[in-house]
Amino acid sequence: MNFRKHVTVQNTVDMERRRYAKELKRLLEKYQHKETEAAMCLRELGPLIRGALDGSLKTPQDVPCGWHFHWGELRKYPGLEDAYCEFAERVCQDDSSRERTRKFFHQLDTDPKFDARMMSSKLTWWEHIWSWWERLKG
Repeated sequence: MNFRKHVTVQNTVDMERRRYAKELKRLLEKYQHKETEAAMCLRELGPLIRGALDGSLKTPQDVPCGWHFHWGELRKYPGLEDAYCEFAERVCQDDSSRERTRKFFHQLDTDPKFDARMMSSKLTWWEHIWSWWERLKG
């Protein structure tokens, strides 16, 4: 990859992170007075959100607080779970892993045999993911 293309890709990644960080921060600030989980998540996610906003967040990171958005009290607020998912995806994945994930879901949608294999009860959930991941890398 040449330098100009790398800079363009990195700028796009930073702009996406910034956009989703702003939205997540806006929603958490909106609900923090109604829901203590929102205030706690805003505090826990603060360093990641600030890093995404100021462009200092470069390497993929683990994003805390997922439980609160998917199964906790925060799931009842419109758009908050989606904002968290979009932000977490941009923070956790670099471009190559995002492309592998896109290919995986495309293959699930278009290849009935692949879909049947992934849905087979003979495999555990982690075997499903590991099998797919190894095929993409190889």
